[in-house]
Amino acid sequence: PTTSVASNSATTNLQQTGTKVKINPTNFFVDGQEVLRVRDLPNAAGTEVGFAKVGSTYQYLGNTQNNWFNIQLEGTSGWVTATYAQLVE
Repeated sequence: PTTSVASNSATTNLQQTGTKVKINPTNFFVDGQEVLRVRDLPNAAGTEVGFAKVGSTYQYLGNTQNNWFNIQLEGTSGWVTATYAQLVE
């Protein structure tokens, strides 16, 4: 038998509304734009899923692991290192 799990709306409350992740200078450029790699896992071995632009802010998904922040990037979840990012209100 299959068991269905109802989604719990309380989980969205864990996302600290108003908290964003700001991307700091990286000195890494792609197509003339300074960016930070966004990965699918909270470590440097994770697969690159995109790039976050330096100076931009992204929605923080309320999760930090191993000094990496979980962010929303173009409709998908990804991870950026806190070495080049910071939480802002």
